[in-house]
Amino acid sequence: MLQLQIVRAVCLCLLALVSAEALAQTSREEASRILAQGSFGPTLAEIDRVAAIGETAWVDEQFARRASFQQPLWAARDPSTRGHAEMQGIWFERAVQAPDQLRQRVAFALSQILVVSAESDIPSDGLVTYYDILVRHAFGNYRSLLGATTRSMAMGRYLSMYQNRAPDPAAGIRADENFAREIMQLFTIGLVKLNPDGTPALDAAGRTTPTYNQKTVENLARVFTGWSSSGNSGFYDWPAVWTAPMVSYEEFHDSGEKRVLGKVFPAGRPAAVELERVLDLLFNHPNTGPFVSRQLIQRLVTSNPSPAYVGRVAAVFGNNGAGVRGDLKAVVRAILLDPEARRGHIDMPERFGKVREPLLRLTHVLRAFGAVSTAADGHFPPQWIQWAIPQAPLSSPTVFNYYRPSYAPDGELRALGLVAPEMQLADDSTINQGANFTAGLIWQHSANPGATGDPDNPQIVIDIRREAEMARNPAALVDHLNLLLASGQLPPALREAVRRRLLDFGYAWDENAGYSRAWAAIYLIVNSPQYMVQK
Repeated sequence: MLQLQIVRAVCLCLLALVSAEALAQTSREEASRILAQGSFGPTLAEIDRVAAIGETAWVDEQFARRASFQQPLWAARDPSTRGHAEMQGIWFERAVQAPDQLRQRVAFALSQILVVSAESDIPSDGLVTYYDILVRHAFGNYRSLLGATTRSMAMGRYLSMYQNRAPDPAAGIRADENFAREIMQLFTIGLVKLNPDGTPALDAAGRTTPTYNQKTVENLARVFTGWSSSGNSGFYDWPAVWTAPMVSYEEFHDSGEKRVLGKVFPAGRPAAVELERVLDLLFNHPNTGPFVSRQLIQRLVTSNPSPAYVGRVAAVFGNNGAGVRGDLKAVVRAILLDPEARRGHIDMPERFGKVREPLLRLTHVLRAFGAVSTAADGHFPPQWIQWAIPQAPLSSPTVFNYYRPSYAPDGELRALGLVAPEMQLADDSTINQGANFTAGLIWQHSANPGATGDPDNPQIVIDIRREAEMARNPAALVDHLNLLLASGQLPPALREAVRRRLLDFGYAWDENAGYSRAWAAIYLIVNSPQYMVQK
């Protein structure tokens, strides 16, 4: 009997060790998944850290990190050369190297909702100032974010609230309706009334109900009159101060009575008072929670969240548990730690996930392989990424971003009622262009003299020495990249195909063959359809 008990105990210990090993591997894969959702891309060190402390602890740790703003990097640049390319270089430096990855990732998501763009006449210092507003408020309150973006010079210029003056029928002047329309359609309440779970609210005949009409737009446009640059003595004075919020000039504000979304705005109210009231009205509208929550889920986790998922996050938007509405920190926590975010790839694999947009594929590679600058000061050099991929930070062609949240490409996805917003960027040209750019990017590694030998032409280079050393064992290299790039989700057939391809680089084995294998493995994986979809 004693021998039997000893054997049983040994078997239980062995089983526990096997289970612990399996759990650890799952933990690393799950760590990679949440980093793909909540950062600009996993690194091996961060995967191990999240696996050690857990997903919830990592989210809390990220909330506690100090914000990394762009303005200090901008101020350190040579004023004579600062422009949009410098702005992009700074954006990449923060996206790739900043320790507050979750904040930076949420700020980028917000920049795709509250859009301003360099494809306008906004100068670069205005765009840097605007992006720092998003960074500052990423874990704050959506109402405060609305106020800060509304008053910003970048938004004012982009959507025509800047120098928008009261109507003058005798002179043929009407209040500009641009910002009034977009703050409703894109930033707060959307076009149709929604249920708390983000689905359209239908009437008895199964029809949607508009949230506003043209008369609403006209009245709201009158609210947004009388705002111009600070630091000037007159409404039309130039140059504008792009780094400070707009201020009101009462003589140019329409102080007449207005009616907005069923509320009366009495005559005689100052511009700032009316602005605060209308922002409160839009912020507290029942549509705003589900409308904003669904888009944040789409940007971070999955393009087709279930109504239940949206409803849970929208409920947190409505009340963070302490009676506060619009708490973005609570909303982000709810998005990332929701059961659907953590298990959607298992429970609903046919509809869960999102296409990785070009900019995030790029930052993922840069972070995964420790990108640094070869510049003497270590700062990332100016970039003009539009020449290589169809997307750049704060550079969308319209206020609707690079893609619409409701976009569904022709074919199977549309037939199934699913959307794939990022596919709006994909065509034969951009897919080939992206693959070619990726090939060049991977070859820009720190052991390549061609990438590091010209001090007058600094580059962003990655480090694939670790992968080159692993390349003698193609299977081990593929497993490593599967975790780092695809959260362990590459199917066996693809892993085997990549492994076999790497054997072709076995001739005259030397250090260069190792780099060739590493280059080929990374290239094949990041251009595979299985990698392109973040699960």
